[in-house]
Amino acid sequence: MFFRQIVFYLAILLFVSVSRTSIDAHTIYLKNGNTIYTKKYWKENGLINCYQPDGIIGIPENQVKKIIEETPKDPPKKQSFVQSHTLDQSIRLSHFQKNESKKYLVRFVIDGDTIILSNQKRIRYLGINTPEVAHRDTPSEPFGQIAKNKNRQLVTNHYVFLEFDENKIDRYGRTLAYVFLEDGTFVNAKLLSMGLAYCLFKPPNLKYSDLLLKIQRDAMNEKIGIWSQLKRQSVRLIGNKKGYRFHLNSCKMGKKTHYKNKHTIYSFWDAFFLGYSPCGACLSSRDIFYDDNR
Repeated sequence: MFFRQIVFYLAILLFVSVSRTSIDAHTIYLKNGNTIYTKKYWKENGLINCYQPDGIIGIPENQVKKIIEETPKDPPKKQSFVQSHTLDQSIRLSHFQKNESKKYLVRFVIDGDTIILSNQKRIRYLGINTPEVAHRDTPSEPFGQIAKNKNRQLVTNHYVFLEFDENKIDRYGRTLAYVFLEDGTFVNAKLLSMGLAYCLFKPPNLKYSDLLLKIQRDAMNEKIGIWSQLKRQSVRLIGNKKGYRFHLNSCKMGKKTHYKNKHTIYSFWDAFFLGYSPCGACLSSRDIFYDDNR
């Protein structure tokens, strides 16, 4: 009888062990086609939070297609927010095929995120926003001129390749594109990695949103560029999970955010880290970053 009890309890322990193994990892499929593997995730304030080697990341639920609770058959050796990419690879994407795209000569740089090609077409970099340069009576925003100078150094009189997303033209008539140099350098990502831009996501143009956000987070953690000037005081903000914008709590536009899309945030740092960008109606760059007149 005693022997049978021991066998019975061992069988239960074995069953529990097998059950735990079967859900040792979760596969999170994103709507943009990327896949994330994590051992644990939980839902909070409209975000799917999950563990990754470089810390905890939060993914807006509206970016998640489905979650499967099972151990992947062939899990990647290095799990990260951007599957199969490291920071170096993200700045110089190996999968970009130059021979399949037409190249264009850059003639003029307007600012950190806008250029003019030799065919007079005006290109606005997708997925990022750099500080504004001086305009007439308006002084340059912090790091605005530095971002322009770096962009000029990267692309002026160089040939570039353009990659497009769902929407190709903005309301100003500019062509929206991800820009690559002949050596494969991803210019949008390069500026982010130097702390000279922040992520600016506008659905449905989200092809590289996870990649760009990963690079921004690295720059934030290193406190380089604009992130060395970010105001770190506590402030109550309204995040719009659908539009990827954050607002002051007093902003009329922010107050119109549907409760299902509303996310309460308590610092500029958290807002940027989650992939939100500031509302232009209630926040200026100087509200968010210290002005050192650069």
